[in-house]
Amino acid sequence: MNEWKEAKLTVWDIEQSIHQFHNKIARILYRSYATTDAHLAVAFGVAQGVLAMEDIPKEERSRIEDIAKAINRNDQPEE
Repeated sequence: MNEWKEAKLTVWDIEQSIHQFHNKIARILYRSYATTDAHLAVAFGVAQGVLAMEDIPKEERSRIEDIAKAINRNDQPEE
């Protein structure tokens, strides 16, 4: 938006950027989480450090922790 205000981009450039974001990045993110099992999505968030175990309801922590550990093991490079 700053580039548009500085006349470096046209309104059509901005519209195209929004369109690309909506149809590419946003859609990929949506599909990644909306169509995934909720436990897997939460465990992925824990494995990536986006969520803390303290954010998870106590009755779900054991299951989420097990899945997050499995995700982390799969991310480790082979020796």
